Amino acid sequence: MTLLPFPEPLVRKVFICNNGKCADSQQSLEIYETLQGMIHEQGLDRYDSPNRIKCLLSGCFDICKNGPLMVVHPGAVYYQDVDQSKLRTIFEQHLLRGEIVEEYVYQRENKISLPD
Repeated sequence: MTLLPFPEPLVRKVFICNNGKCADSQQSLEIYETLQGMIHEQGLDRYDSPNRIKCLLSGCFDICKNGPLMVVHPGAVYYQDVDQSKLRTIFEQHLLRGEIVEEYVYQRENKISLPD
């Protein structure tokens, strides 16, 4: 008998800053715990799930404002001012459907403009 290999899963990794400079660490922890619950409810934490999400608390992202901050990989999408409502939208739109929630994405103030 030949076992078929599992198809390559889609794994999204989410990092939530818990350093306490851009937002209270308790806020970040609440976002983390809520996200962990949503991931578990959808079965996206199971090893055999074709789509998985891993969520981790992180150190500083060197932005230090507009927190809580959350980064989603692949793609290194930075979300700012994440609260429970925004988290639900990010979960449903980005983490489940792969669509970036543009209005919540962190915008750098000092954008580099290239010469024409």
